[in-house]
This record gives sequence, structure tokens and C-alpha cells, in this order.
Amino acid sequence: MNIKLMAIMLSVLVTSLLGTAVMTAYYRTAVKRAENAEAQIVLQGKVIARQADLASLYNKVAADSVTAAAGTDARSQENVIEYRTILRREKSSDYAIPADIADGLLRTTYRLRTAALPASASRTDRSGTGAASSGRLTYCQAVLWIAPLLAAIEKANHQLASVREIQSVNQANP
Repeated sequence: MNIKLMAIMLSVLVTSLLGTAVMTAYYRTAVKRAENAEAQIVLQGKVIARQADLASLYNKVAADSVTAAAGTDARSQENVIEYRTILRREKSSDYAIPADIADGLLRTTYRLRTAALPASASRTDRSGTGAASSGRLTYCQAVLWIAPLLAAIEKANHQLASVREIQSVNQANP
């Protein structure tokens, strides 16, 4: 009986040790999974924070660009009003620009419009171009084109600077 009892106790002890070993292995696996999950959560938090920072930067740059564009448009309108006032008094402002120059400007205008607009929009009525629709372009009309064209260039330059700013931030913090 003593041997049977010892055999039973030994088998209970071995079973307990095996059970403990299995439980320890399971616990270690669970701990590693938990650590990996925590690491992934921390990484996801960093990614989300970076995305929020970038979205904030993009919104700031876009708002600055819109504000600058509004200021540029306002200054351009003021210049056009001032130029119109001055040109009303000028006798030479009604003289026509030579036809070759006016035609070249008109061709360039159509080319730029076609390049900038989708194919369906580029089929618009070309006689609706305003200044050149009368068949001749006067010096007065040419002068009045200058301020809006310079404003458009200034806005485009500001937009390009904004894009460069965003690109530099993205390259500095990949």
C-alpha cells in the first residue's frame, strides 16, 4: 500500500509539475501577446498623433494661402479701379494694339485655358473672352489685363510655396 500511495503521490506531483509548466508557458505567451499589443497601441498612437499634426499643418497652410489669395485679389481690384480712372483721361488708351500682337496674346490665352480646363470645358464659346471679343485689343484693355495677371501669378507662387513648405515638413519627418 505504501508503494501504491507513493506511486499515486508521484503521479500527482508529476501531473502538477506538467500542469504548472504548461500554465507557465501559456502565461508567458499571453504576456508576450499583451506586450506586443501594448507596443502596437503605442505605435498607432504615435501614427495618429503625427497624422493629426500634419492635418493641422495642412489646414494652417491652406488657410494662409486662402488669406493671401484674398488679399492679392483685393489689391488687384484696387489697382484695376485706379487704372480705369487714369485711363479714362488718356486719349491714347483707345488705340489698338497691332493685330499680330493681339492675335498672339489671344492664341496664348486659348492655349492656357485649354491646358488648365478639362476637355469638355475647353469647348466654351471663345467669343466670351471679354477684352479680345471685339476683334481688336486696345492699349487700355491690355493695361487692365496686367493687374489680374500679376495677381494670378502671385497667388500661384504663394500656392507653390505652400506646397514646398508641406513637402519639406514631410521630408524632414518621414
